[in-house]
Amino acid sequence: MTGTEELQTWIGRKRSIQDEMAAPLVRRMAALTGRAGIDLTRGAAAPAHWLAMLFDDAAPQAALGADGHPMKGDFLPPIPLPRRMLGGRRLRFLREPRIGDALTRETTIASITPKQGRSGALIFVTLRHEISDAQGLIATEEQDIAYREAGGAAASASPA
Repeated sequence: MTGTEELQTWIGRKRSIQDEMAAPLVRRMAALTGRAGIDLTRGAAAPAHWLAMLFDDAAPQAALGADGHPMKGDFLPPIPLPRRMLGGRRLRFLREPRIGDALTRETTIASITPKQGRSGALIFVTLRHEISDAQGLIATEEQDIAYREAGGAAASASPA
């Protein structure tokens, strides 16, 4: 089992990913959210919160863990708890991304915090994302990933 001290050595680790606010993605998101008439020309502003559709961890099937996420131990620390979920996000938008712009997200492991909850052991990993275009920083995000112990079998529902 990986000790807390060893996990702390992962703090400060960085990863950089490039993506593009591509017009076809914006068109699909506009259709999905009922935003007909959105300007799709290169250089037009895209809604800032649509940055969430970029920078996916497109890992090959063989590189996925049992939880369906990329295996731990590459960029994310090898947390010894099997269940992973999003624990929270804090976003700050400085300006809107532009359609056609190349974007870079630099992610830093900001903290690793073990806790004890009602369901057992928990470990929170906070990631700090800085998203930039050619002119500089456009958004920051802090994302908390919660890891927890395996739960028991789900209770079966009563018949209706």
